[in-house]
Amino acid sequence: MTLSERMFEKLHPLVQRKLYDMRWTELRPIQAETIRAFFSHDRHLILAAETAAGKTEAAFLPILSRMLTESREKGLRALYVSPLRALINDQFHRLDDLCERMEIPVFRWHSDVGSALKKKFLADPRGLLLITPESIESLFINHGEHIGHLFKTTSWAVLDEMHAFTGTERGMHLLSLLARIDRVRTRPMRRLGLSATIGDFEASKKWLWARAPGEVEVLAPGGESKEILYRVKGYEIGFEGSQSPWVEDMERLFPSTSLIFVNSRTMLEHLTWTVQRYAKKKGLPDRYRVHHGSLSKIEREDTEDALKTREGIVTFCSATLELGIDVGNVTRVGQFGAPWSVSALRQRLGRSGRRDGESSALVMFIADKIPRGDVSFVRKIHPELLQAIAMSELMFDRWSEPPDVERLHCSTLVQQCLSVVAEKGGISAPALYDLLISRGAFRLSKADFGELLRSLGTHDLLDQTGEGDLVLGLEGEKIVRNYDFYAAFTAPKQLAVVHQGRPVGSIFLALDMIPEGFILLAGKRWKIRAIDLERDVIDVDSAEDGKAPPFGGDEGPEIHSRVRQKMFELLTGGDVPVYLDDRAAQMLMNARQVAAEVRMERGRCSLLKEKRNLLWFPWESSAVHRTLYAMGLLAGMELEDRGIALEFKRTTPSELAEAYIPFLETPPEVERIVDIFELAGKGKEKYDRFVPAKFLLEAFERQYLDISGALRAVTQL
Repeated sequence: MTLSERMFEKLHPLVQRKLYDMRWTELRPIQAETIRAFFSHDRHLILAAETAAGKTEAAFLPILSRMLTESREKGLRALYVSPLRALINDQFHRLDDLCERMEIPVFRWHSDVGSALKKKFLADPRGLLLITPESIESLFINHGEHIGHLFKTTSWAVLDEMHAFTGTERGMHLLSLLARIDRVRTRPMRRLGLSATIGDFEASKKWLWARAPGEVEVLAPGGESKEILYRVKGYEIGFEGSQSPWVEDMERLFPSTSLIFVNSRTMLEHLTWTVQRYAKKKGLPDRYRVHHGSLSKIEREDTEDALKTREGIVTFCSATLELGIDVGNVTRVGQFGAPWSVSALRQRLGRSGRRDGESSALVMFIADKIPRGDVSFVRKIHPELLQAIAMSELMFDRWSEPPDVERLHCSTLVQQCLSVVAEKGGISAPALYDLLISRGAFRLSKADFGELLRSLGTHDLLDQTGEGDLVLGLEGEKIVRNYDFYAAFTAPKQLAVVHQGRPVGSIFLALDMIPEGFILLAGKRWKIRAIDLERDVIDVDSAEDGKAPPFGGDEGPEIHSRVRQKMFELLTGGDVPVYLDDRAAQMLMNARQVAAEVRMERGRCSLLKEKRNLLWFPWESSAVHRTLYAMGLLAGMELEDRGIALEFKRTTPSELAEAYIPFLETPPEVERIVDIFELAGKGKEKYDRFVPAKFLLEAFERQYLDISGALRAVTQL
């Protein structure tokens, strides 16, 4: 018997019958491996397989079999946690269909589900519960009296799209909530993490079960690789404002249902508006839509429905469609500009060709102005193209960025302190430390935890009774009662955009937004009628024709050193990837010729004299680059950050070395670096304003700086 046949025999007869009814002929590799591991031991599991490999069924086929075998066990048996409400809706229909024959109830909990249904579920919780971390938080705050009854029989927690949680504020929030659930049980829930893009298995194991990563097994079977159709197209733009030739390629390259990912929402809106105008001018069908998080729910769902029900819809989108939301059969994916990470590129490629026998297909557009005349060396080597190729090569090598699982997450700890105190009405400091840290998800010494609690008391978030219990202070009460408390991460304030009483979406307020001005949203151009800052509303009229308003870039990503080093290898190498079109290949060859002319050497830190200035190419991570930039300012240098290089004004190589070499003996203090970036005492996370400054400094250093890496780069001078 094959492994698939042997593992099929381990499933409960009712599960087997359902698979027969669904006309399954065999189990997929990840499903067979998961069934083997699930029934062989009790360790936590990470299911690492490509998109559309059947990970959801891999997790639930053995869970459902165990539930049916243990029919004497009533109550809620399994938890499915997703980062997206839309993904919950998709999985609800899949799991409900799977569970129907077995008479196992499936319930989804989010804001669209009525209070009467939720009340009925709380009175008699059974089967499977599909939920987001924020909704779990709301259960603790609003239904704390039900927590013990609700989760005492819950044996399994399935964490979908695990990479979206790992190393983030939201992920730490989720881990803390799971630890709090475990406290009402006799033994912890068994965790099953699902992901298609894991860059470091050991780090992911540590994230999933930090107290004993060795108790986590990673399942990553091969043998199901899809054919990949991949193309990177280069475009050289002639003069400012000219029509980019990519517009003319849209009909040819994306004839059927497609997603085109764009890194910036403002750029996304601009591109959609541009191609819609082109299609209208040429008399072509209007099949271009837009999808991102600032749109209203109505607009997003209209686009999702169009993708599923209409053939040939092409949607410009942000990361909102990067995860596994069902939008029908996407045959091809586009990527505008170099992706922000290898992990994101893998995830986006996997959104196409999800049906058996279909290829995954992606076309990447890299547009750059023709470097004519006296332009900077940085422009001449086409850095965005180099980054796009570097990330493509690393993706094909099956590498992804490792998650950062060492962050402090003090902001999230503040939120969880308030949550526990609100749930219980009051709790002693030792008991709170035990719940959240000793047996919880956070890592902080007792002394540091005491300092954090004193800071919360100073800000009136917490107070202490005469008996010594911690209770909510006045400011703490206000925060907990606010609707956005359930989310541990920051949601930037936005203004609602309304047209004739109908919500269009929302947009970040910018200085150039004035009445009679214009904005782009939902793939359309709008004229601003009025801006009401008290109600946070912008009233608009439709404005179909005219010049597009200006747009700015979003905050850039953190680039890993492996990507930068790969860019250097490409620049000084000789191979030309076969997936480059003629123009992209020529752009790469031109960049190499420029690098060769200045004798940029392989394997070394690169210095280049340009007029009276000096360019330093560290070819290192964003954190190292940022640290070197700050060190230069501390040394009194006049410099400018050029993205992949630091430009020093009127400087010689010897002067550069003289400025940086002293740091090898006396490294810069973190406080002085943070002061340069104007983040001292502020922080970037939601509740950082209540966190002691020393914790913010440590958190900023861990997340955004790399002093040791910068000093290694200095030694190469």
